[in-house]
Amino acid sequence: MKWIGLLCMVMLVFSVIPASAFTNDFPSSEQLESAYSFLISLYNPDLGLVSESYEAPYNTTYWIANDNLLVAYALAPYSPYHAKKINETVFDYLLETGFPHKVEVLFGYDIPDTIGASNHYVVEETANYRVMIDKADGEPLVVEDYADLCFYKALDLFFAGDLESAIRYFEVGYNMFDGMGFYDKPTQVDGLYANYKLALCLYTAKVLGLDWNEYPALDVMERRLWEAQDQTGGIITHRYLNGSLTGLANAETTALTLLVYNDSLINSLNPSANTNNDYWSLAKYMGIAVVTGLFVWWIIRKLFSYF
Repeated sequence: MKWIGLLCMVMLVFSVIPASAFTNDFPSSEQLESAYSFLISLYNPDLGLVSESYEAPYNTTYWIANDNLLVAYALAPYSPYHAKKINETVFDYLLETGFPHKVEVLFGYDIPDTIGASNHYVVEETANYRVMIDKADGEPLVVEDYADLCFYKALDLFFAGDLESAIRYFEVGYNMFDGMGFYDKPTQVDGLYANYKLALCLYTAKVLGLDWNEYPALDVMERRLWEAQDQTGGIITHRYLNGSLTGLANAETTALTLLVYNDSLINSLNPSANTNNDYWSLAKYMGIAVVTGLFVWWIIRKLFSYF
């Protein structure tokens, strides 16, 4: 009768574990590959840069930052060739313009303690294209009014060694999420959620090494983010307060999304970061299921001992 008990235990183990514990189907490998391909489709080999998006006038506008600085890191796991070319071009321009004072913190660079409003500068312009940069060198902003600034600030503090303050700023931004997007000051003004902030929050949580089980809205954010992927493979920029999507897929939002899955980058910034949350979840499910199965097996053995 022992084999019957063992069979029951095995069946129970696999019935307790949900199918999602064995598969990481969101995002799927097809979704990730489609997003990578979207970025490469924007690449101009003559300039060594990707355009802002695929429709005019965005298809002739090339942002050193934020777009191409983000894309250089986002493409590294998928296309080292494109990542290297874009990275070389970006840093050639940055020698002329200086750093943007905000987005570079995603990669461990120091940024000013005070984050300023964005100013847009034309770096190079011809009849066929325009190269620009977004620099946070305007009037000082109140960080707590903006979800994205909270995440930039959290990363800056983390790299400075102040994890406690980093988590505090992260949570200020995190708590602005209302189930659809971040209802911060810009959203209150224009009635639009910016989807890139979803990716920025997810990325910051990973770099800080936070336990996603303690921040359950992160899973909702990830789903909202990938709901914004369109037929081009890119991530659409905005959604209305009712959740409907608006705008084009663009390089910045798509690159930020892909950074969330660049485990080698994240581990280089924080070697103790847990980038494989699925394995931990599976281990917990397995532990619970095995203990339950053993208990049931013991009951079955007791019952059969009477016959």
